Amino acid sequence: MPSQRYYAVVQGRSPAPGIFLTWDETKSLVNGYPGAKHQSFSTLDKAIEFLVENSVPEE
Repeated sequence: MPSQRYYAVVQGRSPAPGIFLTWDETKSLVNGYPGAKHQSFSTLDKAIEFLVENSVPEE
């Protein structure tokens, strides 16, 4: 059985930003989205770290 992956989406369609548990859900948020920023991780901690470090502050 494959290990769990965590998909951190910084920029993409709503409900991004966030962390998602399946590629199917993630790809609907990022495919065809200009400037989409996302990455897959093997641990939730790494996904959270990526999201925090790459988040754009709201004005």
